[in-house]
Amino acid sequence: MKATTINKIYFILIVVLAFLLFTKSCKKETTLVEIPAVSGEMKPIVKDSISYKAILKKSKKNGKKVVTPDTIVDSELVAWLEDNLKIYKKASDSLQRENLYLKSIEPKFFTSHTTDENLDLTLTGYVSGTLHKITPTYTIKKKTIEISKKNAFFMGGQIGQTKEFNSALFEANFMLKNKKDNIISVGYDTDKRFKLGYFHKIF
Repeated sequence: MKATTINKIYFILIVVLAFLLFTKSCKKETTLVEIPAVSGEMKPIVKDSISYKAILKKSKKNGKKVVTPDTIVDSELVAWLEDNLKIYKKASDSLQRENLYLKSIEPKFFTSHTTDENLDLTLTGYVSGTLHKITPTYTIKKKTIEISKKNAFFMGGQIGQTKEFNSALFEANFMLKNKKDNIISVGYDTDKRFKLGYFHKIF
């Protein structure tokens, strides 16, 4: 058997072996990435930057003043407003009404906290009839996500030279890295030789 035929057989066997090794490691590969928690405090929102819209409007019905919701609002809020209006209307004298008014504008500090799987949020601020200041403080929770690795294709080349610098060799390469970071390469050099390589990731 001629040497060229044997070389062709060896080359084909190496190609088949490299292909089998490479395709075996091309199965879906994922990695877990941990995203650390992030906490912070946002710039406070102050009274002058808050816009308001009345949700009650005054009108007359049968010659009497009535107050009705002007927009679609939460039913519990409407009920609360109606109850407070009844209390104010039932006040027997101006002193009681003054006390109700002073209570309504009394400065108060508030804090509210809510959380879900992604976020912890705390709102703190001051109110006195209207909202004067609100400060959001947050923590974006730590998460672990699964990322699927993708195949990557590379193209490049290299140059070789003897120690006497009298015979340069140029080579072009195409490489494919699979999801397990193993690499198969195909090259061709200026000596008219085809090259096939397989590189297996160790660590």
